[in-house]
Amino acid sequence: MPAVINIVEQHLLGASHFSFFQSLFTADKYKMDKLLDKCISLVTTLDHVKRLKAFPEYDNLNHIR
Repeated sequence: MPAVINIVEQHLLGASHFSFFQSLFTADKYKMDKLLDKCISLVTTLDHVKRLKAFPEYDNLNHIR
């Protein structure tokens, strides 16, 4: 299964049709470290953090809290 997750992660790293939030929550759920690092690097403002915390899925994040 890790091989499939790696392939999906590589696809998502280059995909533009997923929102930042979809990518972040997927990366966290499936432990996609490269995608998670990319998403975290895109958080640059306090407003971005506030919007992230507004999602119900925020409480389920394991790797960034």
